[in-house]
This record gives sequence, structure tokens and C-alpha cells, in this order.
Amino acid sequence: MNLVVLSGYLTQDVELKTTQNGKSVANFQMGVSDPYDEETTFARCVVWGESAKNLEKYLKKGSFLEVTGKMKNKSYEKDGQKRYYTEIQCNHIEYGPKKG
Repeated sequence: MNLVVLSGYLTQDVELKTTQNGKSVANFQMGVSDPYDEETTFARCVVWGESAKNLEKYLKKGSFLEVTGKMKNKSYEKDGQKRYYTEIQCNHIEYGPKKG
């Protein structure tokens, strides 16, 4: 099963784009802290449709959110070399103040 659940804070403002077919897509990065050590993991995330529009409209850098989705390996080419990264394709997002 490929299921990812993360909670953390946006490390930058959401980047909203529209595809040639008119679909909205938002890319964002969130920092997720591990309560057992002082390390923060950074996750690249993507969401589509109305969720993408709402995310860009209501959240800014530093906003708290929780996402559920699946992990996807992606690649691109830069300077003649293939580079790889992992992205979370979100299907559910909750946001608002962090619960105490």
C-alpha cells in the first residue's frame, strides 16, 4: 500500500499554475519535524483542481497543514543528466491553526 500522511508547515508560498487543458495544479513544499529528534524532513507536494486553488488562496509560507496522499518517484533532465526526486501526490489536505 502506498499511503503517506504528513503534518507540518509550508516552507514557501504555494505555486499555482494552470495546465493547457485548464486544470489547476499547486506545487508546494512542507517541513515535517520528527518529535523524537531535532531533524526536519522536507517534502515536495502537488495537488490538483479546486484543492489547488483553495490552498493557494488561503495558505502562505509558515501555514500549518496535514496532507494525505501517495509517494511518487519523478525525474527530469538537467545539464544532460537525469535527476530524480520524490513527490507526494495529495488527495486530501486539512489546514488551519495547529491544534495544541
